[in-house]
Amino acid sequence: MSDKWWDMSDDELDDLFREASDKVQIPFDQSSLDKLKAKIDPKPVMAPATRFKNERWLLLLLLLCFVGAGIGYYFTKDKVSVKLTGSKNQKENLLNKQKQSIETVKENSEEVSSEKEKTTEKLITKENKNVQEKLSEQQSTKSIKLEEVEFTEKQVAKIEIEKSKTESGKLIQKQNNISFVKHKKAPKPIFNTNNITPNTQKAFEENALMNNHISKQTNKLSLLSSKPLKALKTNFPIVLPTFEETIDEPIKDPVIKNSRFGVRLAIAPDANAIENLGDFAFGKSAGILFEYNLTNRFVLQTGAIYTYKQYTTGIENYHAWAKNWSYRPVLPTSVAGDCKILDIPINIRYNVLMKPKNTWFVSAGVSSYLMLTEAYEYYYDTASIPAGFPKNVSWKRDDDYFISTLNLSFGFEKRINQHISIQAEPYLKTPLKEVGRGKVNLYSSGILFSLKYGF
Repeated sequence: MSDKWWDMSDDELDDLFREASDKVQIPFDQSSLDKLKAKIDPKPVMAPATRFKNERWLLLLLLLCFVGAGIGYYFTKDKVSVKLTGSKNQKENLLNKQKQSIETVKENSEEVSSEKEKTTEKLITKENKNVQEKLSEQQSTKSIKLEEVEFTEKQVAKIEIEKSKTESGKLIQKQNNISFVKHKKAPKPIFNTNNITPNTQKAFEENALMNNHISKQTNKLSLLSSKPLKALKTNFPIVLPTFEETIDEPIKDPVIKNSRFGVRLAIAPDANAIENLGDFAFGKSAGILFEYNLTNRFVLQTGAIYTYKQYTTGIENYHAWAKNWSYRPVLPTSVAGDCKILDIPINIRYNVLMKPKNTWFVSAGVSSYLMLTEAYEYYYDTASIPAGFPKNVSWKRDDDYFISTLNLSFGFEKRINQHISIQAEPYLKTPLKEVGRGKVNLYSSGILFSLKYGF
């Protein structure tokens, strides 16, 4: 083996270095080892979105609460049906009571009419009795008057006879000149009027007046007895309350008419993630939506929603950067991003279950993203980042992505009055195309709460 190293072969040089290294005793330094390990071991990356990992169950909890509310409503609707049955039974009982009251009124009216007829007969009998009594009294009065007239006439005749005796001394009987003709109704005296004195004339006049009065009363009684007596009108009309029989008719649900147009103010917590929803970060959304009722069940929806999204994922999920940066010696291990987007949805809603105050519905459609701003922060494993490697980048109004997301949702709407209602709508947005500078598949989910005014 040559003493000069430049004349040695490769094997001889390897042996020389091996012997030299084996003879050297290097003291152990723990601090140097720790420094080396600190340089070799990668530092843990604390992405801003990792703080939300423990909160991923919040969305699931909200969904479970919403589903529980729906199940509770499903089981409580039987109680509503029981209430409707109870109200139907109450209507039947009320109708039966009305019928009973009507029958009672009819029976009472018949009894009243019969009593009134009896009362009328009694009154007629009493009236006839009174009339007969009056007639008998008048006839007795008439006979008394006639007797008085006859007595007066006899006295007059006697006075005339005595007078004629004293004047001529002869008994001149005036009885041939005075005769009485008896009439069936009223006897009228017939005598010579030449010998009538003033007293006799007065008696004749009173007798004539009495005969005239008796004849009038007799004519009235004859008319009353010749005509049939009429019953008094005692059957008064009975006015009963009107009612409609609705027992046989089935109880129909009221017709629900939705407003033709509607405006909704909406807000939502928005969970966002790349490639899947396993590791998501929360954002927020707010906007205005417009509705047009095509039919009573189909509704067309559109509007504008301002959305702030944030997410963190590995560089391999940023498809554009992973491909374009493949030549770089050092690549970011993860990238945290956030963006501000104007979401323009076009959805069709179908009302599945419609009640006077509640509506369950499903909805589907697409959204277009208008990218307003984008910002990213890169995280590396090594402590020293090569010169020229970006760490923070941002863009404004870079690009727009039309029909980039599929919208799926279902929800519950509660009417407060004829125009105002509130609703909750869990939704899922799945990508139809890649968005952003890094070309990522962006997923979103949340619950959209909104206040609606219909007109």
